[in-house]
Amino acid sequence: MLALARGDPRVKALTQLPGVGTLTALIIAAEVGGVTRFPSARKLAAWAGPTPSVRGSDPHRPARPHLQAELALAAVRRSRRRADA
Repeated sequence: MLALARGDPRVKALTQLPGVGTLTALIIAAEVGGVTRFPSARKLAAWAGPTPSVRGSDPHRPARPHLQAELALAAVRRSRRRADA
């Protein structure tokens, strides 16, 4: 898995973000795929689910639970780093 991560430019770019490690970057890259299919960052965020919206018959269930969990964990890791600084 690490060999895949090292060769993927998306993973390299994502790991530059605070709080995003190799595993989180791999999960984000696998869930999102190619970002060029989204015409804007707003469309990507709406697809990923962290923006408020109603989805299908159950608006309380995350649209992309694995992706949302990883994004939440990255945010927690980032906030902990800031608190330690």
